[in-house]
Amino acid sequence: MKTKGIEFNKNNLNEVFINTAPFFIHRGESASAVAGKLSMNNTDGYGGKKLIGLFDFDKEGTEKFYCLRKQNNWDNTISGDAQTGIYKKRNQHTCFYALLIPIPQRLNSLISNIKEGIFESFVEIENLLSEEMLLRNNLVETRSIIDKSYYKIKDNKKSIIPNIISDLPKEEFNDFVPLFQIVEKLFKI
Repeated sequence: MKTKGIEFNKNNLNEVFINTAPFFIHRGESASAVAGKLSMNNTDGYGGKKLIGLFDFDKEGTEKFYCLRKQNNWDNTISGDAQTGIYKKRNQHTCFYALLIPIPQRLNSLISNIKEGIFESFVEIENLLSEEMLLRNNLVETRSIIDKSYYKIKDNKKSIIPNIISDLPKEEFNDFVPLFQIVEKLFKI
């Protein structure tokens, strides 16, 4: 919402979101839960509704996203690119997608080539916020693997992030712009 110039704070976040967003968020809690929802046998009841299963660009998210292609009800084609959003479409439904979060240039070294079936990636959606803000609010811990260091969001901090980010300036959300652009493109908003 802040990327669109819509102001809110932690007290009115839910109300402003409900009144202005052209979509709603149904939290999956994990990549497995999101993949499970997207893997339902049929889409009866969804009709013209628009649905995107959003995956972090981490090991679990990329694996679950990639495995959707092995199912009969998903197109084998993986479209898009890491910077604008990698996505796939479900067959027999006009607006049913799976999407990996778009990755800003600054995080390119932390992702693998999902189109080649390589899953060693380390970017969660919260990593789209600035590293300075994540560190200042003690939301991350530093992890290392071989020659890479990255910030892993602390599990016990995820629930407080909405309260922290609701008061941040619009500029803090610049790396979320490609996410909303791909959603608007796919849904023709």
